[in-house]
Amino acid sequence: MSDENFYTLAGTVTDLTERQAKTRYGLKPVYGGEVSGQAIEFGFKKDEKVPYPSRGDVVSYRVKYEYGKYKVCGLSVGDPPAPVKAAAPGGGAASATGTTKPAGGSFRPFPVPMTHGDTSIIRQNSLGHAVALVAAFVSTIDGDSEKEGPDLVELGADVALRIAYKFAAFSSGNLDAEVLAEITKKAE
Repeated sequence: MSDENFYTLAGTVTDLTERQAKTRYGLKPVYGGEVSGQAIEFGFKKDEKVPYPSRGDVVSYRVKYEYGKYKVCGLSVGDPPAPVKAAAPGGGAASATGTTKPAGGSFRPFPVPMTHGDTSIIRQNSLGHAVALVAAFVSTIDGDSEKEGPDLVELGADVALRIAYKFAAFSSGNLDAEVLAEITKKAE
């Protein structure tokens, strides 16, 4: 699995939780907690590879976002990064790992990796807006086009998809990442 699926979450343990999850083997305890306000989950057992913390401990975990939660996969390698490095738009803060934590409290990576669950939402939203844009444009050319019926629909669909890909690349931050990579490559 590539590194783009993992994130470093560093901070102070503010809460520890234990809940019961129903499995085919009966009820099992699931351990979790909060690191600097971000909910994390350790899983069904307290793993020897990842020491279970106490409230107030300063930790740095390697986490993976899956099934709507941040699952602890191990300890972060090296020195823990500073939890906050700069203010982000909207009242949030950008961390040293390039992720943002908006004022609402949800931890989201930016740019959004292609394997992240938010990618499908971004693509659906982009396609919806692209279709609306193309439909508005097509309604203005009423009768001025040589194409009619199915040909116009096919052309509109192709244009909407091209626009949607551009919207999605911009919204997910991947367009910025590509430009930055290109600039870095030219500088070398």
